[in-house]
Amino acid sequence: MPIRSQYGFHLINTVDKIPAQGTKKVSHIIVMNGPLYAAKDSAQAVARIQEAYQKCKSGSDFAALAKEYSNDPRSSDKGGDLGTGRLLPEMETWRRKLNKDQFSEPFKSAYGWHIMKITEAETLKTFAQMKNELKAKVSRDTRAKVAEDKLLEKLKKQYKYILNPATITALASKAGENYLKTTFNADSVDENTKKLIAFTYADQKTSVKELLEFVPSNRRTQPKGTPEDAAKADAEALAAKKLLEYKEQQLTKEEPDFKELTKEYRDGILLFALTEQRVWRKAVEDTAGLKDFFTRNPQKFQAKERIQLKEYRSTDSAAIVLVKQWLTENKDYTFIDTTLQSQRKPVRSVTLYHQQTDNELAKSLFPKPIGTSTDIINENNYFIVRSLQTKLPTGTKTFDEARSEAITHYQNELETNWMTELKNRYPTEIVDAVLNRLFK
Repeated sequence: MPIRSQYGFHLINTVDKIPAQGTKKVSHIIVMNGPLYAAKDSAQAVARIQEAYQKCKSGSDFAALAKEYSNDPRSSDKGGDLGTGRLLPEMETWRRKLNKDQFSEPFKSAYGWHIMKITEAETLKTFAQMKNELKAKVSRDTRAKVAEDKLLEKLKKQYKYILNPATITALASKAGENYLKTTFNADSVDENTKKLIAFTYADQKTSVKELLEFVPSNRRTQPKGTPEDAAKADAEALAAKKLLEYKEQQLTKEEPDFKELTKEYRDGILLFALTEQRVWRKAVEDTAGLKDFFTRNPQKFQAKERIQLKEYRSTDSAAIVLVKQWLTENKDYTFIDTTLQSQRKPVRSVTLYHQQTDNELAKSLFPKPIGTSTDIINENNYFIVRSLQTKLPTGTKTFDEARSEAITHYQNELETNWMTELKNRYPTEIVDAVLNRLFK
């Protein structure tokens, strides 16, 4: 059947169906021929594209070949990158055939000879993965306008919207042809006219004064038609804005599901804030309480024989080389830390604790004498050196060593105490006779 778009009416005939393959990002090399190009005729173009193709087959970098051979000024400097958009029919055929990192044989289009490569491929997403993206697209097309118009018609009936034609006529008469100008000044309308009611809905009244205050923000182009047409259009636009805002304010009264959802979000946010205040943040900030918990529960912080390491890391290799030199010279850690700070070296230092069985580093350092430092390693773009500070016997960990563990245990205790307090304050009773009926 005929369908309508913003361009007009269409008849669509399906000639083929192609399974969706997801998104494929494409790069290409195109060789054109003519006086302005390296290939002056079609034979030279074929020879040049074949030369590029042989280099592709031998493993040469496709992006580099595109810069060297391609005559497409928009993509050659970007390694031939064409992105994921629609392509020429010949190119779309190859896109369907190729997988990631594969390239085509030379093929011809109306513009020249091509070699095409798939640089990235993303499999077809599920509806759940695409839902938000599809909603955003639909909200921007003409279907959204139809839905919005229907909603506004419904709201006008629901809230008994009435436009006052006499007021619109009076406004147009007072403003005259100036109302059609983008430079229209509301001061030209007298105060008595401004007090007139332009439209009503629910128990709300909107005056001409409010309408005139709205006009500058609503007017993107010069109005068409008569001053009365323009005034009516402005009033309808303001009414649409106000009706939608009013509906939003009434949602919790008119929509039980939305009211429950709003309550659920509100309660969830309150619970999160209270839990942060009573448990998570308190466990971190209440140092006295944390130390008291640590002292009361030594059994939770027992450890076998272990080593204490000082680790220095930085993206600046020269700074870590300097630290390694100081460690080799047996400079004490206070000197190293103070000097790094005074010289503003971008080095971070932390204290680490390891039992012998924790990792290969611990195993290798356990038998070494105190003061031994490791070689410099490069790990995730950081240069790192570690030094054996001391050896600790089996027994209770120090507070500094056990701090992160203690915070977790202390949070659990705070939460348990809080739940006990709430149960005592708000006693609950489970009616088993009713509960059991749910499972019959």
